[in-house]
Amino acid sequence: MGVGPCVVALSRWYDDKERGSYYGYWSVAHNVGEGITFVVTAAVISYFGWRLGFAFSGVVGLLGMLIAILWMKDSPASLGFKPIIHMQNDSEKLDNKEVLKHQWDVIKNPAIWLLAVASCCMYIGRYGVNSWGVFFLENGKGYTTVEAASIISVNSIVGILGTIVSGWLSDRFLQGKRNM
Repeated sequence: MGVGPCVVALSRWYDDKERGSYYGYWSVAHNVGEGITFVVTAAVISYFGWRLGFAFSGVVGLLGMLIAILWMKDSPASLGFKPIIHMQNDSEKLDNKEVLKHQWDVIKNPAIWLLAVASCCMYIGRYGVNSWGVFFLENGKGYTTVEAASIISVNSIVGILGTIVSGWLSDRFLQGKRNM
């Protein structure tokens, strides 16, 4: 399901003043995984064919899921530690109408729509390069599949620095108020 459950898990384990740094560290997994995936999948496809490339990717995905199931824990409280999030009244039930009102307030916020459009444009460019870059380097420039995938993976690997620094900067200078 992606980022949503991971952000919830991070919010249960780390408070606002340190969450940016840990979110940055967590986000590195995306860059490292993407960079390695380009090279390893290209090697599997080159040596064993495209069918095994799909099977290999599926097996790696299942292994990742197994690791998350075995080692990712719900919250510190579920392991007997002190909770990070302190609820004002644990017995208080959420009013669905109030929750729906807040959700509609978010949907009506123009800044959210601007952020969504910006993210969409960024991902169009990113996936365009990631999806077609290898083919262009192979067919247009004469690189092998592994060489082309290695070149495209550099973008993911270099993104690690920006990912870590952005989380650290938000903690250091915004004191956990990342919405600013």
